[in-house]
Amino acid sequence: MCNPPAVLVFHRHHLDEQLHCAASLFLRETVQLSDPGKSTVGLPKVLQWYSKDFGPKGAAAECAQACRPFLADQQRAHLDAILSNSA
Repeated sequence: MCNPPAVLVFHRHHLDEQLHCAASLFLRETVQLSDPGKSTVGLPKVLQWYSKDFGPKGAAAECAQACRPFLADQQRAHLDAILSNSA
């Protein structure tokens, strides 16, 4: 069982912003990008469970693309390089 370090309290007036922040924190910590020269992206298991929500095929590339806006700039650039090499 997962024990989060803190329980987040959301406020209705800032819900969208708070959910975006929570998603960013989660994905920045759990998306694994391979070393330069390799083309591997490790995604959290929860994205596999809901993969059809990220694109019609539920492909890993669609899930990775959906994660892109939530990643840090350096992670985003690395993901872009991986995805462009695999296309």
